[in-house]
Amino acid sequence: MTAQEWPRDLPDLRMYERMIDDGIAAAKAHGGVIDHLTARRLAIWLAARPQIPEFARGLVRFVRTGAITHSMKAQLRIHSRSGIYPNMPEAATLMEYCIARGTDLGPIGMDFGKTCDEIDRADVVLASLRERVRERHGAPEPTWPDAEGPQVIAQARRDPRSHTVSLIMDAATANITMFAVSA
Repeated sequence: MTAQEWPRDLPDLRMYERMIDDGIAAAKAHGGVIDHLTARRLAIWLAARPQIPEFARGLVRFVRTGAITHSMKAQLRIHSRSGIYPNMPEAATLMEYCIARGTDLGPIGMDFGKTCDEIDRADVVLASLRERVRERHGAPEPTWPDAEGPQVIAQARRDPRSHTVSLIMDAATANITMFAVSA
């Protein structure tokens, strides 16, 4: 994928590096291997570097579906043991993930790539919010509900004896709730 084809709302490679580092740290803290999302991010990072075509195709397939091809696994095995491969630690981490998957090398889910892209987008938003708070700009002002509109009133009470719940709402909230429940 070229820079022109890269979706603008997905993280850049530097952001992927930070998210990969976070995923690896979390795996080490739990004494396990990286999760599916971190493995995918690592595959994206590796695919963005020059690779032999067969390895690149395996990485791209993994990024889209979560499926691990035998050729990708073989290339990871070679690269994770090579003292001259520039991305040896990353290949070794992804190889550990592949080993942990055992014989379950097929696709993870029908929309694996799309779902991971949505998580990546959310992580970018959260990272920018954390950065903003870190720089002491504070959290952004909430944009909803509008201050000019009517105040939302919603309250719930549970009666432990009768096991009933009473809801008290303003008319607009009640209408929205009834629509949501009926849908």
